[in-house]
Order: sequence, then structure tokens, then C-alpha cells
Amino acid sequence: MNYKSTKYLLTAIVAFIVIIGSSCKKSNLNLDKYSNLKIKPEVLMPLAQISTNAWDLLKNTDSIRQDGDGLIRFVVSDSLTTIGADSILKKINLPVTNAQFKLGEIEIPDNSKQSFKTLGRLVSTLSDTAQMVFITSQGKDTIFPVIDRSSTDTTHLPKPTNYEFLKISKGYLVVTVENGFPVEISNMIITIRDNFANTDLGTVNILNILPGAMGKDSINIAGKTLNNDFSYTLNNIKTIESPNPVRVDSNDIITIGVFGNGMKCVGGKGIIPSQSIEKQYLSFDLSSSKDDYKIRNILFGTANLAYTAESKFAETFNLDITFKDATVGGTPLATTNMTLPTGIKSGNFDLSNTNIFMGADPVKDYNILRLDVSSSINSSGNMVDFDSSDFVKISLDPAGAEIKYVDGYLGERSWSLANETISFPDLQQFAKGITLTNPKMTIKVKNSFGLPIQVDLKLVAKNNAGASVDVQPDSMVFGYPLLAQAGTSVSSSFSIDKSNSKIVEALALPPTQFEVQGTAYLNKEGFKGYTNFVGDYSQISLGFEADVPLSLTAQDVTISDTSQDVSGTLNGVEKFDFLELKIKTENGFPMDGTMDLHFVDANYNILDSVVNTTLIASGIPDVTGKVITATENSSTFVLSNSILQNIGFGKCKYILFKVKLNTYQNGSVPVSVHAQNRLFISLAFRGKLSGN
Repeated sequence: MNYKSTKYLLTAIVAFIVIIGSSCKKSNLNLDKYSNLKIKPEVLMPLAQISTNAWDLLKNTDSIRQDGDGLIRFVVSDSLTTIGADSILKKINLPVTNAQFKLGEIEIPDNSKQSFKTLGRLVSTLSDTAQMVFITSQGKDTIFPVIDRSSTDTTHLPKPTNYEFLKISKGYLVVTVENGFPVEISNMIITIRDNFANTDLGTVNILNILPGAMGKDSINIAGKTLNNDFSYTLNNIKTIESPNPVRVDSNDIITIGVFGNGMKCVGGKGIIPSQSIEKQYLSFDLSSSKDDYKIRNILFGTANLAYTAESKFAETFNLDITFKDATVGGTPLATTNMTLPTGIKSGNFDLSNTNIFMGADPVKDYNILRLDVSSSINSSGNMVDFDSSDFVKISLDPAGAEIKYVDGYLGERSWSLANETISFPDLQQFAKGITLTNPKMTIKVKNSFGLPIQVDLKLVAKNNAGASVDVQPDSMVFGYPLLAQAGTSVSSSFSIDKSNSKIVEALALPPTQFEVQGTAYLNKEGFKGYTNFVGDYSQISLGFEADVPLSLTAQDVTISDTSQDVSGTLNGVEKFDFLELKIKTENGFPMDGTMDLHFVDANYNILDSVVNTTLIASGIPDVTGKVITATENSSTFVLSNSILQNIGFGKCKYILFKVKLNTYQNGSVPVSVHAQNRLFISLAFRGKLSGN
């Protein structure tokens, strides 16, 4: 009989039973030698003794181990998958973003203007009587008479050539009067007029200007347009009479000046002087319309961020661009200098190895890349049109930047894990109908991602016949390091056992492989704060371990085997009245069984059978399923002459052995198989020759 070396205990026990039959063959017993026996009509002949234990049968298998108590376990471990940092870092798609600043307020070109009024000119507008008084006093030291003149006399101021018009956003026109008369001017009312727009810009009233002194007043022209064609109207002038004689000179003058003070403009046409522009703060929002990440810190590896700068301003800008919250090795990133003429300019910002804090914006404390832009105007000296809406727009494209580290909140997302197949080649040795009562599989995880990841595994057991069972394990939420522990790993393990899965049903197939699929969910519970982090060193490794102690129940487990050709061995058995195969067993295994023998011809047609023969009685286990008392049993296979007639004459070619097994108490009590479980079998053969 051909018996293979088995790897699992239940199959091994069946092998023991089958060995009983094989021992007759191996002794090369030829019953023909008893054909002439006349002295002893009965023959009793010891055949063989067999003694073995569970570990002797199983210890050569790598996946079979025993614990300290000798309990045999089936243990398989394998690496399932490794999730690297790229699975997250390369999915952070920083969008193209832009920000712009407008020209805003700038300093206006110089617009100082002066005009002179002589005493003679003023006197010429007085009454004839008053004119006569001054004419007679000309060049003399005398009492200077009172002047009280009202008129609508308009005087044009010199027309500036450095601008045509200016849109004033803030500032004043200051009107000054320098008194060159020998007496005090007690009151002077002046209206400034924009001749181009034909509108009055405002009126000043200057009081008590002493001789040789200057008086002034101002007109707020914020929000007005200042053209380069001015005039003023001297509405009224009053002087006091001198208390003492003074020299009266018609050439004495008063000087009227008009100039700007604190003035800014937001547009116009003119020669813009070279000047510095107020520092601009730009915020680039790197939020994505597709992803909900909220980045606080980001560290780039190789990163040349492409930029496009567009200027609508008519003059050349000199820009000093500072990434406010960027550091390289703890040192602030150097300022980038850029000359930007009208039009579009492209280039790159080198942010390699740069860490940027993106949570400093007072309005939005994540995803904001901040820039300070200090700019100055490089005047061409030409007359240009300009407006406050003229802008400089900077667009950034971070698509090509390598991200080495990021923290904050990385959003909700999911991705599929690579399909894996775990081979269980030895489990197919188990007979169908055996129930392993306490199997356990463990998913072991080592995680250096700083974020909560839930994995839903689909674990399907399959056998070679195409049957399958979905183990249906629970979801797994991995442990992870805190932000302060960045760079370290946290280990977790998740048990898959009979309390949370269908592992018992899966192993009852028995399977030859497990197919593993899965979906990983990132931040499945949503935003819980800025606690996520991923570095280029981060990874999650998933390992698989099956720990299946041989604790089991078996009921009506049927295992069959076929002998080698026995026609030569059984030739002549028809001459015996009967043949008995006596078997004595001492069984320390926690199972028993019955055996059917079917004698078949070359075409496997059954010639005769012996059925339901008790062969092995189970050892008696304790409450843990461990056998504490071996059981002795004797069994006899009786082959009557009628059977021998059916199978003799060389007709029987093979013997089919069919063994039906149960664990203790008809498979109702779980038992465990230990390395020291022992089976002792002794065999004897007894026969009686026919009287013929």
C-alpha cells in the first residue's frame, strides 16, 4: 500500500489506521504456504508493532510548532504590503495660485507754483482817490494808508510741464502769502481755480501777515483731479494804516505761492518720480478645489517653483520679494530681487530644502504662503499714463516641487491596497468536516505616518475546488505617532478570531490560499485638528500571521485510501475457513474512528466489504482538550470463508480503506493535539484452514 508522509495530525492518524493494513503486505505474507498444512488447523502469527507520537510525524514541517505545553500549532507569517510616504505626499496636488498688488498711491510730481503782486498793481485797481494818495506818497516816508480791496481779478499761475493731470487721493494745496509791504496785511482771501475743469478747488483766508512774514492756509483736495492749468482770484485784501511813517514803494511785492503738502495720487498722466512704494503683503492660497487638506508646515526637497510676473504699470519696478515664513535649516530664506518692466516675466523661485509655515495668516490659518514685496519705481523721465488699478500679478506653480514633509490636516481620502495572495499549501491536508475551535490570525502594523488610518480588509479563503469563505474581519484603526513624535513608529496588532470573523468557517474548507484586498481610509472621522504629519520617511507595513492551535472538533470525517496491488498476497485465501486480523491499540490521541474495508477488482468493482469495525478508541482529555489518559482497545477484522471465496482466486486487486473519525464524545467536545500524543499498535494474524 502506498502511504504518503502526512503533515497534519488528523491525516496522520488516518495513516496509522491504514498502516495496519499495509503491514500485512510489507511482511510479504504468502498464504499459499499454508495450503499443505495438516498438523495445525489454526495458525496465529504476530505481524508487527507500531509506536509513534504526533511530533514525530509533524516536526519536519516549517509551519508546525509547539508551545511550552506541547500544544501543536500551525503558524504562518507573511508580509502583506507596505504603504510608502509617496502614497500620500504625491497625492498632495498644490494648485497654481496667484496674488497681485495694485499700484495704489504714489508720490506726485512737483507742482509748486508762485505768482507776484506788486503794490503798484494792487493800487491800480483801487478807487481814483486811493490811487491819488498812493501816487503822491510814492517814494516818501509817510503814513501807509489802509487798503481794503475786493475784486474778482484772476491771475494765471505758471503751467507745470511735468504732468497733465493727477487724481489726488490725499493731501492739501498750501497757499502762502509772503508780505513784502511795510505794513501788516490783516486779511487776504484767495480762491484757487482749476481752469481746465472750470471749477474752484477751494478758498483760503489768511489773517494778520506782518511785514516780511509769511502767512499760509491750505485746501484739502483729496478725491479731486488736479490739472496743470491753475489760476487764483484775490477776492479781498486789507492792510492796516501804519502807526509810523514808512517808505511807500509801488515796487514792493507780495508773493503768492501754491504747492502740495502730503499729497498722494492714484492716477493721472505725468512724469512719475523715482520712489519707493509702500511694502505689499501678498497671500497665496494653496487650497485645492478637489482636496480638503489644511497644511500648516511644508518642507520641500527639490523645489523650483515656476512663477509668472505680469506688470500693467508703465514704469519699471524693482521688486524685493521675501517669503515671510520660509526658513532653510532654521535660517530665513534670502530675499529675491527682481526687475520687472511692463509686460510678463517668467522664472523660478528656488525653495529647495525650504520649510514654510502656512498658518500665520490672520484670516486663514492654513494653506497660505505669504510674501512681502518691497518695490520701487525706476522713473524713465517720460510722461506716462498711470492708474491705481495698474497691478503686478505673480502666479506660482508648485506642481514640480518635491514634498519631503507636511503637517496639519491631510483631509479625508481613501485608496486601494495592492491585492495579495497568502499561500496555505499545508492546510489542504486537513479533511473536510474538521473544525478548528480556536484559530487566530493577526494583522501586525508598524506605522510612522502621523495620522489616523482605518483599513477595511477583505480576506477570502479559497480551496482548489473553487469554494471560498469571506472571513469578514473587523475594520482596523492603526495607532500612530503624535506630532511631537515625528520620525518614530507605532506598532499595532489586530486579532482575527472566531469572535469577530468567520475564520473557523474559512479554515474548515480547508483553504489552500487567502486572497487579501483592502481599502485604506485617511481621517475617516474628518477634521480633528492640525495633528497629521507625513515625512518622506513615513511608511506603514502590514504583516500577516496565522496562529492555529490544533484545538478542534471532528465529526463523521471520512478519509479514504487505496492499497497497492494485493492480488498476490490474497491468492490462496479461499482455502481458509476464516482469516482474522487482530489489532490492539493504546491510543493517546483525542479521537476515535471506525473503518470500512472494501475489496475491489481491477476495475474497482466491490467484491465484498467489512464495515463499521471499531478500530481506535479515543484517549480521554481534560477540560482543556489535552489527553490525560490513553485508551486501550482490541479489534478483530473477521474474514469469513464466504468473503475469502469472493476475494480469493486472485480476484481481489485492491483494498479500499474508508475511515470515519470523530473527536472525543462523538465530536461534541473540543480537543487539542499535543506533541506527546502517542499511538501504540500491535497486529496479529489468525487463520483456520478448510477441512478440504
